Amino acid sequence: MSDATNEATEMWRHVLEVGHRTTLSHLPGSLRCTLCEMPFNGVGGVVTRIAGRGVSPQNPHLCNY
Repeated sequence: MSDATNEATEMWRHVLEVGHRTTLSHLPGSLRCTLCEMPFNGVGGVVTRIAGRGVSPQNPHLCNY
């Protein structure tokens, strides 16, 4: 396999086994991304929208990160 394929495989393995939590996941909010726990509403939701993140248009349980 190519290096790009190996990098992508390792990245997805890490996301699925560990998750992809960010510093934004520590903000308050009740509705959150299933994988990274980024808030979608409340004070944390305002901050995440300012940062350019939000609910995925394809799946309302995941972020668009």
